[in-house]
Parts: sequence; C-alpha cells; structure tokens
Amino acid sequence: MVAMTCTSAILYNPSTTPKQIKLEMDDNNKDALIASLQRRIKKLDGENKELREQLKVAYAEVYKKICGKTVPSFLQLKSQIVEEQERVRILIKDSL
Repeated sequence: MVAMTCTSAILYNPSTTPKQIKLEMDDNNKDALIASLQRRIKKLDGENKELREQLKVAYAEVYKKICGKTVPSFLQLKSQIVEEQERVRILIKDSL
C-alpha cells in the first residue's frame, strides 16, 4: 500500500465524518494563514524600520538646507553648555 499523509489518511478513512474532515482542513488552513501573516508582519516591520531610517536622513538633509549646517550632536551641545557655565563662573568670580 502507498504511504499517505496524515490529512489524506483522514480523508480516505471511512470511519471519519465529514465534520471531522472539515475541522482538520480548517485547522490546517488556519495554521497556514497564521504562518503567512507572521511572515508578512516580519517583512513589513523590516520595511517600516528601513523607512524610518530613510526619514531620519531626509529630515537631517532638510535641516542642513534650512540652517546651513549639520545637526549638533548631544556631546557638542553638552560641551557648549559646560563652556558657557565656566564663562559665567568666571564672570561671577570676577565681579565679587
């Protein structure tokens, strides 16, 4: 006898009811649909991440065109703040 898959064995088994066959087919369809949707979600998440990165680059380009310079980094801003604080300390010390 030829080996049958689990699904085909159910389909050709005379003791199974049509309702059991339909339930088995529905479960297989659900599993396939879930797997397909999970692959689609993963693909869309990747595309979304890539588009967000492209948007960041585009915003930086717009900022450069408007301001004529690059966006300052946190470290640059921090060093400017520290320099300004030191300048204020010196002014206060000199005024006393």
